[in-house]
Amino acid sequence: MKPIGEKVIQSIKGWMKKAADYTREEGHVLSIRAKEAGKLTALSAKKHKLYREYQEVCAQLGQQMVGFSKARKSSLYEEPKVKELTEKAEHLQKEMKKIEEEIELFKKECDDKISKVHQREAA
Repeated sequence: MKPIGEKVIQSIKGWMKKAADYTREEGHVLSIRAKEAGKLTALSAKKHKLYREYQEVCAQLGQQMVGFSKARKSSLYEEPKVKELTEKAEHLQKEMKKIEEEIELFKKECDDKISKVHQREAA
Protein backbone atom coordinates (compact mmCIF):
# COMPACT_ATOMS: atom_id res chain seq x y z
CA MET A 1 0.00 0.00 0.00
CA LYS A 2 1.33 3.36 -1.01
CA PRO A 3 1.49 6.06 1.72
CA ILE A 4 -0.73 9.11 1.24
CA GLY A 5 1.30 12.13 0.34
CA GLU A 6 1.57 15.17 2.58
CA LYS A 7 -0.03 17.30 -0.13
CA VAL A 8 -3.14 15.08 -0.19
CA ILE A 9 -3.41 15.19 3.60
CA GLN A 10 -3.16 18.99 3.60
CA SER A 11 -5.80 19.16 0.88
CA ILE A 12 -8.15 16.96 2.90
CA LYS A 13 -7.52 19.03 6.04
CA GLY A 14 -8.25 22.23 4.10
CA TRP A 15 -11.46 20.80 2.75
CA MET A 16 -12.54 19.62 6.22
CA LYS A 17 -11.81 23.06 7.69
CA LYS A 18 -13.93 24.71 5.00
CA ALA A 19 -16.74 22.26 5.68
CA ALA A 20 -16.52 22.92 9.44
CA ASP A 21 -16.47 26.69 8.89
CA TYR A 22 -19.50 26.47 6.62
CA THR A 23 -21.34 24.27 9.14
CA ARG A 24 -20.57 26.71 11.96
CA GLU A 25 -21.74 29.66 9.83
CA GLU A 26 -24.97 27.92 8.91
CA GLY A 27 -25.49 26.98 12.57
CA HIS A 28 -25.32 30.67 13.48
CA VAL A 29 -27.76 31.52 10.69
CA LEU A 30 -30.18 28.78 11.76
CA SER A 31 -30.01 29.98 15.36
CA ILE A 32 -30.86 33.53 14.32
CA ARG A 33 -33.70 32.34 12.08
CA ALA A 34 -35.11 30.12 14.84
CA LYS A 35 -35.22 33.05 17.26
CA GLU A 36 -36.77 35.16 14.53
CA ALA A 37 -39.46 32.56 13.86
CA GLY A 38 -40.35 32.35 17.55
CA LYS A 39 -40.62 36.11 18.00
CA LEU A 40 -42.52 36.61 14.73
CA THR A 41 -44.97 33.88 15.70
CA ALA A 42 -45.64 35.58 19.03
CA LEU A 43 -46.06 38.99 17.38
CA SER A 44 -48.34 37.58 14.68
CA ALA A 45 -50.50 35.90 17.33
CA LYS A 46 -50.74 39.19 19.22
CA LYS A 47 -51.65 41.03 16.02
CA HIS A 48 -54.27 38.41 15.18
CA LYS A 49 -55.83 38.77 18.63
CA LEU A 50 -56.00 42.55 18.19
CA TYR A 51 -57.50 42.08 14.73
CA ARG A 52 -60.25 39.85 16.15
CA GLU A 53 -60.99 42.51 18.79
CA TYR A 54 -61.06 45.13 16.03
CA GLN A 55 -63.55 43.05 14.03
CA GLU A 56 -65.78 42.73 17.10
CA VAL A 57 -65.69 46.49 17.68
CA CYS A 58 -66.54 47.10 14.02
CA ALA A 59 -69.46 44.70 14.28
CA GLN A 60 -70.71 46.55 17.36
CA LEU A 61 -70.36 49.85 15.51
CA GLY A 62 -72.37 48.39 12.66
CA GLN A 63 -75.10 47.33 15.06
CA GLN A 64 -75.17 50.82 16.56
CA MET A 65 -75.48 52.38 13.12
CA VAL A 66 -78.31 50.08 12.11
CA GLY A 67 -80.11 50.88 15.36
CA PHE A 68 -79.64 54.61 14.90
CA SER A 69 -80.75 54.54 11.29
CA LYS A 70 -83.96 52.79 12.31
CA ALA A 71 -84.52 55.28 15.12
CA ARG A 72 -83.76 58.14 12.70
CA LYS A 73 -81.60 59.96 15.20
CA SER A 74 -79.82 63.00 13.84
CA SER A 75 -76.23 62.78 15.05
CA LEU A 76 -74.89 59.27 15.26
CA TYR A 77 -71.32 60.35 16.01
CA GLU A 78 -72.30 62.31 19.13
CA GLU A 79 -73.70 59.22 20.82
CA PRO A 80 -71.41 58.11 23.70
CA LYS A 81 -71.45 54.42 22.73
CA VAL A 82 -70.52 55.17 19.11
CA LYS A 83 -67.80 57.56 20.23
CA GLU A 84 -66.42 54.95 22.64
CA LEU A 85 -66.43 52.22 19.98
CA THR A 86 -64.83 54.51 17.41
CA GLU A 87 -62.04 55.44 19.82
CA LYS A 88 -61.50 51.78 20.68
CA ALA A 89 -61.32 50.87 16.98
CA GLU A 90 -58.77 53.63 16.35
CA HIS A 91 -56.70 52.48 19.34
CA LEU A 92 -56.72 48.88 18.08
CA GLN A 93 -55.65 50.05 14.61
CA LYS A 94 -52.71 51.93 16.15
CA GLU A 95 -51.71 48.87 18.19
CA MET A 96 -51.80 46.65 15.10
CA LYS A 97 -49.70 49.20 13.21
CA LYS A 98 -47.12 49.21 16.03
CA ILE A 99 -46.90 45.42 15.89
CA GLU A 100 -46.47 45.51 12.10
CA GLU A 101 -43.64 48.03 12.53
CA GLU A 102 -42.07 45.87 15.24
CA ILE A 103 -42.26 42.83 12.95
CA GLU A 104 -40.55 44.69 10.10
CA LEU A 105 -37.87 46.08 12.43
CA PHE A 106 -37.16 42.66 13.92
CA LYS A 107 -36.93 41.07 10.45
CA LYS A 108 -34.43 43.74 9.42
CA GLU A 109 -32.39 43.21 12.60
CA CYS A 110 -32.24 39.48 11.95
CA ASP A 111 -31.23 40.01 8.32
CA ASP A 112 -28.49 42.40 9.48
CA LYS A 113 -27.21 39.84 12.00
CA ILE A 114 -27.09 37.19 9.29
CA SER A 115 -25.24 39.54 6.95
CA LYS A 116 -22.66 40.12 9.69
CA VAL A 117 -22.26 36.36 10.20
CA HIS A 118 -21.66 35.88 6.47
CA GLN A 119 -19.23 38.83 6.34
CA ARG A 120 -17.31 37.59 9.38
CA GLU A 121 -17.02 34.10 7.95
CA ALA A 122 -15.99 35.41 4.54
CA ALA A 123 -13.14 37.43 6.08
